[in-house]
Amino acid sequence: MDKFTQKVMDFFERSKDEALINYNKDNEIYKSLKKTNTLNSIQLEKAITNLDQKNIEIIHNYNESVYKLDDMEKDMLYLQGYKDCVKLLKLIELL
Repeated sequence: MDKFTQKVMDFFERSKDEALINYNKDNEIYKSLKKTNTLNSIQLEKAITNLDQKNIEIIHNYNESVYKLDDMEKDMLYLQGYKDCVKLLKLIELL
């Protein structure tokens, strides 16, 4: 990845992080779901310890792939949002 692309991706990441921090402050449902997710995650980790190593590895590999796909999809959608915004600004002749 070249420097420009890395800088753009870093900008998107910071923007997403800031947006989620603000969303967490302003949205009680989101805040509650985050708390529930944290508690469920703790319970899942405890349940996983009762499994054999092969099954633990299967679950961790699955979770890792889900997280990576989710991150990639969010990055793509965020970038598409910027592109769509520029298209819209051109359409309404503000750019």
